[in-house]
This record gives sequence, C-alpha cells and structure tokens, in this order.
Amino acid sequence: MIETELDRLSDAGIQVAFVNYHAQTIDMHRKSTVLIGEIMGKKERAEEIANFYEEQMNLVTDRIATLDAAAPRPTVYMEFSRGVDTFGNSWADKMWGALIPICGGTNIAAGLSDGNSVDVAPEQVLASNPDVIILAASPQKDIDNNVVLGYGQDAAVAEERLAEYKNRNGWSEINAVKNQRMGALYHDLSRHIFDFAGAQFLAKTIQPELFKDVDPEANLQLFFEKYMPVELNGAWTISLEE
Repeated sequence: MIETELDRLSDAGIQVAFVNYHAQTIDMHRKSTVLIGEIMGKKERAEEIANFYEEQMNLVTDRIATLDAAAPRPTVYMEFSRGVDTFGNSWADKMWGALIPICGGTNIAAGLSDGNSVDVAPEQVLASNPDVIILAASPQKDIDNNVVLGYGQDAAVAEERLAEYKNRNGWSEINAVKNQRMGALYHDLSRHIFDFAGAQFLAKTIQPELFKDVDPEANLQLFFEKYMPVELNGAWTISLEE
C-alpha cells in the first residue's frame, strides 16, 4: 500500500521524506528534526532544537543509569484516562509502556500485547499492586470525570478528577493510592520533539529522590519560549503528591 502511494507521488514528481518520532529514541528524534530543518532551509536551527532535546533526555537517561541494575524498580500502572468508570486502557511495550523502564520503573502491563495498547483487567491491576499510577490525559471534555490536561486546562480541576480515581473498587488497598504516588500528564507529551517533558515527569514520579531538582514543566516552558510559535499555557502535568 505505502509503496503504491509512493510510486504515484514519484510519478507525479513529488518528493517524499519520512520522519519518525514514534520510535521514541533520541537518535531518531534527532534525525527526524534535522531532516525537517534541511527541507525547510533551517538546518542550523533544527540542530539547535535537536541538541536541546538530547540534553533534556540525557537528564533522564544519565541519572537512571546510576541506579543498581539488579535492584527492583517501582512497579507502574499507566492508563489512558477516559473517566473513572472506564478501566484498563494501558500500554505493554510500546508508547508509554516503552518509556516506563527508560524512566526507572517496571511496567505491570509489559509483555501483555505486541500492539500499541492493551486492556488490563481491573483484577490484574489490584493483584499487581503497583507502586505508582500515572494517567495519560487527553483534552477530551465530553467524558464525565475525565482527567483533562494540555493547552488551556485547569490544574485544580484535573487534580480533583485524578483524586476521584482513588475511589475505584479496591484501589484504596493499592500501594500507589495509599502512598499518594499518583500523577497524570498530557497524552501528547509523547512522540513529539518536546516529549522530554513527559519522560522527565515519569522519571520524577517513579524515582522522586533522583529527580527532585528537575522541573519538567519549567523545561517545557523554556522549550516553548525558545522554539515554538505559540505560548505554553494550561496544566500539562499534575501529581497528588503536591
């Protein structure tokens, strides 16, 4: 299918370039960004953006590398927020599931699917008793009790709705709930040139002592001030610890 469409574009004299932020690697983010810069005649600026991204990601990877590789890591459950009554939309080894181990945690859904997402039964979440729970929030406001984050969103409302998840059946006995280790971040803080902020938030939530001096939203703000054509506004991350 792709090859057929490429042939049609080529026959029409249209050049095609591929970028890949879905791979979630520093190298591919860099190559994709620099390629866009070359196409737009802004290679120097693109390299500056790529360097900024790499420096921010290295804040995560360099510190996680100092942990004892043999020591157990905090267990983490991530869920795409669709309201308190909708359970289990998580990630196995891709998307957020791939970032959890990079950020110092153990994903309770690892290995459950070969695809991007996986449904985790409520009973499995209870049995796994995760140390940390993180919701990936969307800007979708038409779902009751949905945790909404991103451009123009209110942190107080998001925190109130995140707290409602603690009232799910059996969740009061989960370590993450008992210890207030629950957070949420805007789902679009993945697979972007500014997704370092999502990685930093995960790392800080999973390994708080190691990242207590890191402020993901401040670093995201700096990126927007330096490189984006719009101002950053709204709440992008929240935590019940705060």
